[in-house]
Amino acid sequence: MLFARNLVDTDIYYSPIVAWLFFLVVMLAIAHGLVFQLAFSKYFPLLLLYILGGYVSFPKNSTD
Repeated sequence: MLFARNLVDTDIYYSPIVAWLFFLVVMLAIAHGLVFQLAFSKYFPLLLLYILGGYVSFPKNSTD
C-alpha cells in the first residue's frame, strides 16, 4: 500500500487500496467456510469487477 502512494496522487490512489481491503474482507469470509460458497457464487465476480474497475479508473482519473 505504501508504494501506491508513491506512484500516484493522493486523490486517486485510494481506489485500489479500498479494493484490496474489500478483498481482505472476502478472504476473512472464506476463512469461515460457511460463507465460502456464498462469497464465491454471488460476490466473487463483483469483487473482480471492483478490483479491475479500481485499476482501470487510474488513467481516466489522471487524464481529467
